[in-house]
Amino acid sequence: MNRMKGVMSVVAVAALSISSWAMASNENHSTQQYGDLVESINTALLEGFVIPEVAPKYAAKLKECLVLDCLSESKTKEDAAKKITQLLQSVHEDKHLNIFAPGQREKMQKGRMMKKRPASRPGSDDTGISEVKIMEGNIGYIKIDKFPGTSESVAATHEAMKELKDTNAIIFDIRDHRGGSPENITEISNFLFEKETHMVTTRSPHMNDGKPIPHMSEPNQYTGSYKGKPAYLLTSKRSGSAAEHFAMSMKSTGRAILVGDTTGGWGHWGGIVPLKDGFSMFLPSGRTYHPVSQLGWEGIGITPDIMVDEKESLNYVLKRIKALM
Repeated sequence: MNRMKGVMSVVAVAALSISSWAMASNENHSTQQYGDLVESINTALLEGFVIPEVAPKYAAKLKECLVLDCLSESKTKEDAAKKITQLLQSVHEDKHLNIFAPGQREKMQKGRMMKKRPASRPGSDDTGISEVKIMEGNIGYIKIDKFPGTSESVAATHEAMKELKDTNAIIFDIRDHRGGSPENITEISNFLFEKETHMVTTRSPHMNDGKPIPHMSEPNQYTGSYKGKPAYLLTSKRSGSAAEHFAMSMKSTGRAILVGDTTGGWGHWGGIVPLKDGFSMFLPSGRTYHPVSQLGWEGIGITPDIMVDEKESLNYVLKRIKALM
């Protein structure tokens, strides 16, 4: 009998909510108008989220939101997107999982471009490389702000590595790196390893029958120029996603020394999924991890080999290289 009373109470609450939706105007932005959006979010999560057992928990939370009319105070679509993201993160935190209102991602990207410092290398926004130079002591330096994964950016990465092949040491600055695709990482690694090397492993329950995929390097014609050459990565809390993939590749193999601060902790990869009514979502669908320990860095980041204030990391590395020469 008590169970029946509980069921009737839930039905009554649902009926009351539906009634309130019907009465609400568009100006009040009732949760009703987001019903199709919520359904599309739940479908995407159930079909593609990196941790399948978590997806139903997300769906249950959003369905509860509909019943309780939890978006009624959202004055704009941006407010609604933020609220939904917060609800999802309250169930299970994933740094990549995010809901965007129509046009919101474009505004954010434009804002980042406005704040970005003037690039010292032509076409750097397309290639992701903002600076390549040879510093005092014949030390190579390359600043990478993203990995676009395009054929143009991979070609630019190849040229930058070739440009620095005769230096005594190389520094990769990924302190402002905001992510991207692994193709650029492969291109860099092909210069650094003398033989085919398993750097990290990626895996998604929704790809390759759920089987792990090793990320390998393959030597190229310039690998000999980098043989025995010291390599360093400058890291910060802003180093995220594909930057961390690169950092783990170097740390797991011991090919480069990480110097600076612990990285951001964006360990699950994925992509943008279109939703109803012009909304979109970054859907994490896979993870990358150490090939031996099988540990990733989602939410915790990658700890550098040498912890140094990231603002001082470049000077620290330059002094270290000169002292070892």
